[in-house]
Amino acid sequence: MFRVEPTPACAQLLQRYQLIFRAFPGGAVVYYPCQNQIESTPAESLAQFNESMPFTFTLTSDDPNWLYYTDFGPALIDDPRETIYQFDNLADVSTQIVSTSNDNKKESAQLLHPLGQPLKKGALPVCPKRFVLGEVLSELTHLTHTPESEAPVSLKVQEKLTQHIVWQDNVLITALRKIPIDLSFAADGCYSLRLDGQPEQLFYLSQIPAMQQIGMIEIYIGGAAQQPYLPKACTILDENHRVQAKTFTLEFNNRHTIWRYYLINTSAYEKNYADYQLVALPREGEGQTPAQINFTCLPTLQSIEGRSAWVFESADLLPLWQIPAEKLSVLLRPDLSKLRSGRTITLPYPSANTLRSAGEALPQRVYSEVFVYL
Repeated sequence: MFRVEPTPACAQLLQRYQLIFRAFPGGAVVYYPCQNQIESTPAESLAQFNESMPFTFTLTSDDPNWLYYTDFGPALIDDPRETIYQFDNLADVSTQIVSTSNDNKKESAQLLHPLGQPLKKGALPVCPKRFVLGEVLSELTHLTHTPESEAPVSLKVQEKLTQHIVWQDNVLITALRKIPIDLSFAADGCYSLRLDGQPEQLFYLSQIPAMQQIGMIEIYIGGAAQQPYLPKACTILDENHRVQAKTFTLEFNNRHTIWRYYLINTSAYEKNYADYQLVALPREGEGQTPAQINFTCLPTLQSIEGRSAWVFESADLLPLWQIPAEKLSVLLRPDLSKLRSGRTITLPYPSANTLRSAGEALPQRVYSEVFVYL
């Protein structure tokens, strides 16, 4: 299950504007006070919101297998020890989700990523508040030396949206790897590092190690500082600083693999499972799944630990789910065109972390293997 939590700087921002954060399984909600409920205290209301940085939340999961049943596309997954994924509301992409307040009813929500491509923005390196440039952002320091490289160049750290400069210095290319950067005063979030004549390098500033978080979610709500840079449909505050309640969501894609079952004979009697059918049937209500998913019995027996094994493969790629039992059941049943009788056996599901790649051609075929002793 995913968890959403505010960063320390975001928690302070929520408190400053009298906003209440409440987490629930798989998400969170932020409440704001009505105008007549605003306290007469030094705290500010959203009517005075003029921040350039977004509300930033960390995305974590207590399920270590999410890496396995999530589709990361054709590119290799970035090293989760050093990087996290970024999501924000800077593009107007809408979708429909099941309402959290009304059972089975749909409501409009804004996607925090391109439609169908949740990880298209790629992963960001994570930098602590104080770091040496060459130790964490090595790409920027791998520059070709030219005669002009002996002259100082401008190095800047800027806010992602407004490009407001939060740190800058004139540096020599030859000493770039050893440049210390101190951003202890800056809030957690996404920043860009810019060196004259080079593409910008985005990074995520956080004292939390990358291994302890999946990604970061940035919500820009509008206001005087942000409004010029945001699509109108993406803002939460309108031109009059009135709140327009919005729902934001992430839609990860399931990884699809070929499900491969090894039926291993453990009895003294050699059974011919080529006379059986292996099928997957959808649970009631799963109308988007085909009525029946067929498996093909491979013609050659394999030897598993000295025992004969019949191998069945799904004819098509099947998605990996966190809880597959909610989606379908997998059955081994006699082929009545070959056998007069026989019992039907319910088979287990592939585990998300039992993946195996095969073949030298790219992209490689990925199998989820299940070993069943019968």
